[in-house]
Order: sequence, then structure tokens, then C-alpha cells
Amino acid sequence: FAWLVPQGTWALDTVILEGKTFYVLRSTNDWNDFCQKVEDVNMYSGMKNNMNAILAADFSITKACTYYRGIFDGNGHTINANISDYDTGIFKFSKNSTIKNLHLTGTIQNKQNTDNTAGLVSCLEGETITISDCWVSATIKGGVVSGFINRTYSVEPTITNCLFDGKLISETKKHGAVFVGV
Repeated sequence: FAWLVPQGTWALDTVILEGKTFYVLRSTNDWNDFCQKVEDVNMYSGMKNNMNAILAADFSITKACTYYRGIFDGNGHTINANISDYDTGIFKFSKNSTIKNLHLTGTIQNKQNTDNTAGLVSCLEGETITISDCWVSATIKGGVVSGFINRTYSVEPTITNCLFDGKLISETKKHGAVFVGV
């Protein structure tokens, strides 16, 4: 499909795809603005609000998005993540989400080299997640490390047509897993 959205300078652009509103992310600033919106609406609501996003360009990030719920479509683009934080992936906590069509590069590291470090989602909380057509080439460093999801808390994620060709480095020599940790 093809779509054109004018570029805004003060607010995130949106597009309607299959009846759902998506924020269009083209830059690091767009990512930071989107993550702030996600945190503002989901931090105290128990992650009840969907916040969909679609990438329109490759870009780099240095912070994780917290409390994510919704559809995140990489649209074939690459995020180069250089994140050093606690309990981290590009999404710290996620619930009832879909992540698709994304290539992830860079380095994601837990500041204290403790548990919960992953490429995509540090902790999956309470509901399902679907990850499809994603490629993680990042270096993941921490205590318990995983390429895609670290902690699932008894939730069974669905991961299809994905590739991990990055590096997993357990600084505490605990353990790691390519797709899902524990």
C-alpha cells in the first residue's frame, strides 16, 4: 500500500490504516514524543489504552518506551537502539501488543547487569503479544538476556517469521534465550 502524510513540526502525524489510528514515526524526536504519549496515557491506567505506531524512516533511539500496548509496525524500517537502562528493551513493559516488520540494531544494556534485558520487550504483563517479521541484530547485555522478550509472566507469546543474528551477553553468567527468556 502507499500513503502520504504531511510532516508536522509540533505534533506527531497520524494516519488511519484498517480503521485504526497510527502515529507516524520518522525520527528520534518522534520516538521520544510517542513514548511520552504512551507513558502519559498508560502509566496509571493499567496499560488499557492502545497506542499504535508505524515507522516511515530508519532512525536511532537512546531511550525505551514504557507501558506499551498497541500495534507497532516497523514498516520494513530499522531502529538503531543504544539504550542503557533498568529492565529494558525498546519497550520496557508491554501488554496485548503486536510488533511487526521491524529490524533492530545497536546495543541494549541493563544498567546494573541484572535481569530483564531484551531486544524488543523486557516484561510482558498479563496479556498476549504477537511478534512477526522482525529481525533483531542488536547486542543485548545484562543478567538474564533475550533477543525478543525477557519475562512473560505465564503468558505465551506468538513469534513468527523472525530472525535473531545479534549477540547475547550475560554479564552475570545467568542465562539467556534467543526468543523468550523466562
